Order: sequence, then structure tokens, then C-alpha cells
Amino acid sequence: MNKYIRTIAYIAISAVFFSFLVFLITNSYHHEIPYFGTERYDAIFFFLGLISCAGVIIFLYSIKNEVQMWYLGLPLLVAIVVVTLSSLLSPMFPEYFGYPLDGNATLFNLLNGQIMPFFLAPFSALFFYSLKEMKRDVRILILISIGISILFSGSLFIEIPMHDVSGSFLIYLVIGMPLIGAEYLATCAGLGIPSHIQIG
Repeated sequence: MNKYIRTIAYIAISAVFFSFLVFLITNSYHHEIPYFGTERYDAIFFFLGLISCAGVIIFLYSIKNEVQMWYLGLPLLVAIVVVTLSSLLSPMFPEYFGYPLDGNATLFNLLNGQIMPFFLAPFSALFFYSLKEMKRDVRILILISIGISILFSGSLFIEIPMHDVSGSFLIYLVIGMPLIGAEYLATCAGLGIPSHIQIG
């Protein structure tokens, strides 16, 4: 049973990483969303963030008695929770939460709307590292996550002081996050699992 629960959890965790792609795909949708109005960006990040939160919680609960370093998944959970809550509060407090795409970002927007989504990459590296007790080789997953973190770190140290929409960050949303999401789906498919070890 744990095998199927963890498979579903992997898929659920990946959801938030595809948020911006969903936002682009639904670009022609102009109807108002209850509570969020026309703010599809916040609505999508919120709903997919909820799914990912549930996925991380279920996964960590299923491995806490089997994997000593299960707690390395907690930073990922915290980051997803912050991103999700930020998206929820953005319609009410746009100057503090969320990430406005019109270039009028405040320092608070950049802190919780850009830094925390960015941290999903290095925290995913920690998450994958904790799985080394379950899998033969997760180095490729860790290296990809760290590589994405380094590649887009400029959005933190160069563009944030400008208080403007970061081009590097937008590329991270379009390419970096989906690549990490794909890692969770690949793990779900059994990447790096020896034949004598089962996911559950």
C-alpha cells in the first residue's frame, strides 16, 4: 500500500512546480475566479500549492519510520506552505504578498513571492538527498536541483535590489521549476531504484 501512496505523493508534490506553465496555458481564460477575481497567477499557485503540501505531508508521514533523514523534507514543505499562503493572501494584501507581474513589486513581494519559490530548488535537493536510504543513486536528481539553484541565483542577489520583475526569475518559473517537477515524476516512475528495493 505504501508504494501506491508514495507514488501519488510524488505526483502531488510536483504540482506546484508546474504552476507557471498552467498559468501560461490558461492565458485565454478571462473569467473571474471566486475570491481571486482575475488573478489567475495567485489562484493557480494556491490550488496547486495545496496539492503539493498534501503530497509532502503524506510522503514524509509514510517514510518517517523508515528513513532517518526524513526531516530533510521539512524545508521543502515550509517553502511550499509560504508560497501557497502568499498566493492566498495576495488578493487582500497585494503590496505584501504574491508576485505582481506588472513590474510594481515591493520588497515584501520579492521576499515571499520570489525568494521562497526560488528556494523550492535547493530544498528539493535536500528532499532528494533524504531518499538515498531508499534508492541506489539519487545523485542526478540532487545535481539537477543544485544546478538550477546556482543557475538562477542571480535573481536573488542581482535583480531583487532593483525592486522589479526579474527576467531570471521568470525563466526559472518557465524552465527551472518544471524541470524539478519532472524530477519528482521521474522518481515516481522508479528512477534509480534497485530491483530488490521497492518504493513502498
